[in-house]
Amino acid sequence: MERVPKAKFTEEFKVAAVQLVEAGRRPAEVARELGVVEQTLHNWLKAYRDGRLGDRKSTRLNSSHANISY
Repeated sequence: MERVPKAKFTEEFKVAAVQLVEAGRRPAEVARELGVVEQTLHNWLKAYRDGRLGDRKSTRLNSSHANISY
């Protein structure tokens, strides 16, 4: 059986999908409409709410830089 390539979505697409849910739409409905697996949309929602997606990205120090003393 031939392997299906993994779909790649832009960050803008992910944020737009998340914003539809944040505006009150049901995740299952949004996922179906956009042709995305519902679990994938839930992952994007979690990333967005955790600040790892979209404008909510936080600047985090790389662990190798965290212990620098001046």
